[in-house]
Amino acid sequence: MKKYFYIVIWILLLIFIGTVGYLCFSPNLPINLPADNHQISHIIIGKALVAYVPFQEIDQLGFWLNILMAVPLGIIIAVITKYQWKLKLLTLIGIVFGCLIELTQFILDNLLLAHRWVDINDVIANSLGFIIGYSLIKLINAKLFSK
Repeated sequence: MKKYFYIVIWILLLIFIGTVGYLCFSPNLPINLPADNHQISHIIIGKALVAYVPFQEIDQLGFWLNILMAVPLGIIIAVITKYQWKLKLLTLIGIVFGCLIELTQFILDNLLLAHRWVDINDVIANSLGFIIGYSLIKLINAKLFSK
């Protein structure tokens, strides 16, 4: 039974990767977000728009959706691994996850294959989502199996 559980988890990981790939790397954002009401501070590097001011978009729906998008990865990692990771390592993994997405968007923008923002706020939100997902499962496990 345990073998099938891990097969399902790995299938869910592949579905997650495909979904994130579609959401983050399609030429245009596949969902319509409400227009924000303020100018985002950015620079242009090559052909990519780069938002560099942290927490500038914390009041925008996109910031919160980026948190939500990364929660499943934290959950999957918590289920796959038995090791209790420290907050520093979780934060580092979340940052690497967010940076990989933004780096890929940067490259696609400069190759003119997509028109997306490269955004430090997305890295922050993805890190928070990863930590929340991982912590949520560890908390649930502690509550269920502490008796």
